Amino acid sequence: MDIVGIFVVALVFVGAIIALKDKSSDYDERQVAVMGKGYQIAVFAMAGLMGLGSVIYDEPAALPVSAADYMFLTLVVGAAIFMVYDVWHGAYFRVHEKNARTAGILFAITGALNFVLALQDGELWGIAFGLCFLAVGVTILVRLALDAHEAAAEDAGEGGDPGEGGASGEGDNPGEGDAE
Repeated sequence: MDIVGIFVVALVFVGAIIALKDKSSDYDERQVAVMGKGYQIAVFAMAGLMGLGSVIYDEPAALPVSAADYMFLTLVVGAAIFMVYDVWHGAYFRVHEKNARTAGILFAITGALNFVLALQDGELWGIAFGLCFLAVGVTILVRLALDAHEAAAEDAGEGGDPGEGGASGEGDNPGEGDAE
């Protein structure tokens, strides 16, 4: 009963935070469009994986994971696709978000630790979450490095592709050592 009570209190607390949070979005129209495309790609990928799973699991011993674990992995893959797509196209962080580098480092460290520890214990779910977080963290850091390189090239007069968006839009605070 204690765990159920803690869960209910946590759920109420999270609900209160969501209800009281400012509803205005700092995402621009391009970011909202990119997020929509990311959702679309993730949903189609999950639908394809679920369809594949229904075909594969006609044979009882087709895969070494249960059908429930396969469906869970499908959800994790869909979430990873959405997050990586949005990060790569500059729609994961709000326009003036200034902690993209910190988020990338924390995602990568959390993912690597979760992956290694789950791999040692043989926990499929931990491995899946670890890979998801690691993929997102590495994508954030690579996107930030590419954005810094492009900004340095533009500052040097070499040009660059102005159509490419970064991981954090304009909020990556280039004055604090983000340039290479």
